[in-house]
Amino acid sequence: MIAGPGDADPRTPGGGAARAPAPGLRAEPRAWLGRIVPALFAASFALLVVTLVAVASPELEPRTEAPRGESLPRAPRVTVSTYTLDARLDPVRHTIHATGTIDFTNVSRAPLDHLFVHLYLEAFASDRTVFHRDLGWGFRGGGWRGEGRTVVSRFSVPAWGGENLWPERATSPDDPEDGTDIRVPLPRTLAPGETVRIELAWESLLPPVTLRTGHAGSFHMAAQWFPKIAKLEPDGTFAHFPFERLSEFYADFSDWDVTVRTPAAFVVGATGHALEVIPAGDTTAHRFVQRGVHDFAFTAWDGFRELRAVHGGVRLRCLYPEGHRQVAERELEVVKLGLDHLGARFGPYPFEDLTIVHPPASAPEAGGMEYPTLITTGGPWWGPLLGARTAELVTIHELAHQWFQGLLASNEREHPFLDEGLATFAEMDAMESLVPPGSSLSLALGLPLATPGFHRARAVEPSRREVVAQPARAFEDGGDYGALVYGRTAVLLVTLDRVHEGGLRRALGAYARTFRFAHPDPTDLLDVVAAELGEPAREVLRQGLFERGTLDVSLRAVTAKEAEGGGWNVQIELARAGIIELPVEVDLVDEAGAVQRLQWDGRGANATLAAHTARPPRFALVDPERKLLLDDDLLNGAWAARPAPAVAGRTLGAAGFLARAVIDVVAP
Repeated sequence: MIAGPGDADPRTPGGGAARAPAPGLRAEPRAWLGRIVPALFAASFALLVVTLVAVASPELEPRTEAPRGESLPRAPRVTVSTYTLDARLDPVRHTIHATGTIDFTNVSRAPLDHLFVHLYLEAFASDRTVFHRDLGWGFRGGGWRGEGRTVVSRFSVPAWGGENLWPERATSPDDPEDGTDIRVPLPRTLAPGETVRIELAWESLLPPVTLRTGHAGSFHMAAQWFPKIAKLEPDGTFAHFPFERLSEFYADFSDWDVTVRTPAAFVVGATGHALEVIPAGDTTAHRFVQRGVHDFAFTAWDGFRELRAVHGGVRLRCLYPEGHRQVAERELEVVKLGLDHLGARFGPYPFEDLTIVHPPASAPEAGGMEYPTLITTGGPWWGPLLGARTAELVTIHELAHQWFQGLLASNEREHPFLDEGLATFAEMDAMESLVPPGSSLSLALGLPLATPGFHRARAVEPSRREVVAQPARAFEDGGDYGALVYGRTAVLLVTLDRVHEGGLRRALGAYARTFRFAHPDPTDLLDVVAAELGEPAREVLRQGLFERGTLDVSLRAVTAKEAEGGGWNVQIELARAGIIELPVEVDLVDEAGAVQRLQWDGRGANATLAAHTARPPRFALVDPERKLLLDDDLLNGAWAARPAPAVAGRTLGAAGFLARAVIDVVAP
């Protein structure tokens, strides 16, 4: 899911030249509208900058083979359940009437006498649910209005007598006002390795669109709409939890055969492959199948237009509103390029279908979300006319989620940075290859902005209060959650990648390949980084994630004396604040423009670097290639022999705030 902009640095790690543009995306002709209104948008753009800183195939078989020349380990995958569901959407009442079966296998090493089942739409059943009691501020979902429900009428095991096992009063454990996490006792013990078929029937009422699901007019986004068995851990416990505003999901890999019945005029997009479309009078049955994914969502609307393509053996569908064709075309193109780029980085996309959904403007909270083989995007129809890159940004972020956590399926509730943080880093890296350097956050008129600086700026203050690697529910508010889980994680990873000259990308590629279908945790990521980059890199990553790991390298003073034999002896005094230690580079430039690159290993609190110049020193700059994106203060790392004249305090304060805003957003 996307929470804020992400972008790539205009330089490759190590300061080399940026790679060549991707065909069809780098050169964008300015539309007539972009030539007429630059003055109109100039003031609003400046205000916006300040505001940003302030605030399977038909055979149901996934493809896991590596492309020629690449060795992709086949990580162990266990399909725990098979969901066979039949759902009828009533677009007037916004209800889903459904029946089906779940073939559930006890893949743990312990016998089971109960199941846990998630009913996440029950989060919207009243103003006393866990979700509503902790709305907080910031991020998504704060504007919830209206009811949502899932009422289960049958949950039985025919082979065990067929009685209805659903509790008469189904509430979350120890919370009678919440019904999103239900314990269902079994009539007898389910042994390890044993499979049981569950029959069920239910009705779901979708709320007005909020937090990835709901309706807006006749548009419907059906997510978390069915009774879903909680993740079964190897020891026989269930990773069950109520629906919380800031946390997302965690589930076993399952196989799916789902039929969605809608009025005939509706276009339907869903997880998996559209195996059959069967007209039946005024209704149409859409059957979707998919093996080896951990969730199923669908959308239905009589206002969708559709584009189709095939790229690298993947069938692509883009569903979009009237008037958004140009945006849809760009999203489709970004997905093609993204599948190639992300596939090369993290292993090939293993499925044969991918659906891109651009919701209507009336349903913004349905946008910017990921489901297996289905992503939702967003952005206005006029974005391309003004050179904005909203569509590309959201599309590539949600596509990155097909790896993090679509194919890895980490516990998003306990370790959200493994999902959103890694996806944001992958998004930055991919955008670097898709658009002109430093312009991924262009919001209007093609004005170039680089979003690593944006993420760095918004995460500096929260990083002093909270750690990144904590459960979603533990964050003070949605603002800190977004800044740290998305931004701070990505900034930390970018810093390590630049310091190790692309090594972090290689490590993340090894992590994604090794733990495909394996539910990795933070220790797995740290161990891969240690194996690829060494223990010091592992420790920096650990400190940045699990401690309030900060870094601030400042240039305290530069002194120069004439040398007896000619030239100048120069000393540069540096200081480091924070617990993170990383190598530091300093460029010293003399009056003739000659540059010397000096090195400090970054250890200890202070260092003095010595140099000899032919002429008097003119200026010195810490971290000239901006490798240390994690540095909290970019304004204390420079020295000049002739500083600018002082300005009156109040004017300097205002100008400094604006300058910092511009530097933090624009500078990589």
